[in-house]
Formats: sequence, structure tokens, C-alpha cells
Amino acid sequence: MRKKGIYLFIFFTNNLSSSSSSLIILLLIILPYSLLSKYFFFLIISYMNLTHTLNYFRCTAFFSLLFYTSLY
Repeated sequence: MRKKGIYLFIFFTNNLSSSSSSLIILLLIILPYSLLSKYFFFLIISYMNLTHTLNYFRCTAFFSLLFYTSLY
């Protein structure tokens, strides 16, 4: 049930706002559950620099895939 709640929170937060502050909040929530916690922060920060030049849909798909692979 906890993972389903995290998935719903990720989905609604990514679709409602595109600000970097919401991504940082998501990072703080997901990081303890992440198997890739050593490299997860650096992946997020390096990809957040590219969000200005990429489509927002691609960013949302990338973050969803990254969260999904890090939880399992």
C-alpha cells in the first residue's frame, strides 16, 4: 500500500506542477526507498539541468521510469 501511495503522489505531482521544488520533494521521499540511493541524487540533479531544453512529457516519462526502477 505504501508503494501505491508513492506512485500516486509521483503521478499527481509530476502532472500538476513542473517546478524543480516538487522534484526535490519527491527526491527526499523516494531516496530512502531507493536501491540506487548513492547515484540517485546525482542523476536527478544532472537531468534537471536538461529540463529547459527538453519536452516536459519526456521529463515526466524519464522521472517515472527512474522512480519505478529504483523502487524495485
